[in-house]
Amino acid sequence: MRDAYHLFAMGKKIPDKGTYLEIGSSIGGSLICVYEGTKVSGTKIRFIGIESNIRPKLRINTKFIPHLKIIASCSDEA
Repeated sequence: MRDAYHLFAMGKKIPDKGTYLEIGSSIGGSLICVYEGTKVSGTKIRFIGIESNIRPKLRINTKFIPHLKIIASCSDEA
């Protein structure tokens, strides 16, 4: 997991109505850190998580994040 403080600080800097895109969302820890930063700054943004292996824990951990879209991705090369 990336450094939680930096993700939180990044979340505070995202402008209102902006978008946070994350490739490789795993179980949602990084999405949660960024979301907590947006709560402090008072901005409302869209979240997009792209994950090749969407686990139930990802959906459970992030169910409270508004405007979150989780996209399943896979490669034909695999």
